[in-house]
Amino acid sequence: MSERIKLDLDEEIDELFGGPPTLLDKIWWSVYSLFSRKLNPIQWYRHTKWFIQRGRRGYSDRDVWNLYQYAAKVLRGSLIQLANESLGYPGEDTEWPTHEDWSRDLLEVAGGLNHYILATKFEETCTCCGNYCNDMECPIVIETFQKLFEMWPGLWD
Repeated sequence: MSERIKLDLDEEIDELFGGPPTLLDKIWWSVYSLFSRKLNPIQWYRHTKWFIQRGRRGYSDRDVWNLYQYAAKVLRGSLIQLANESLGYPGEDTEWPTHEDWSRDLLEVAGGLNHYILATKFEETCTCCGNYCNDMECPIVIETFQKLFEMWPGLWD
């Protein structure tokens, strides 16, 4: 059944665009995308400006436009590095009595932040409900931020 729908859809697309793409069409779109994205001087200027801003103040205008994802990406990478390279942990009288417990929880929170990033970009179906979920209603995201809040005073090396 789905094969027939796919064939009907292909026929409609071919009819809309006057047939399947020719070699000339493919070459044209390849050249166009190269010059409009990769060799575009406006894009080079913007990326250079953002690079310099990150070096000077630690964030760029582009990062501020999407601050929640930027912060989640930075925290995710930082937590993974802290778990893999850190020598310290909060202490034996805390919720994390050993370095292994601390590293395991750091990696767990990093995985939850990764889920949050993918959920906000609608790139992954949620493992808790199987659908694209609202990121702040997802149980995985809520648990991740609660655990991150608990760990916050111990995030040092």
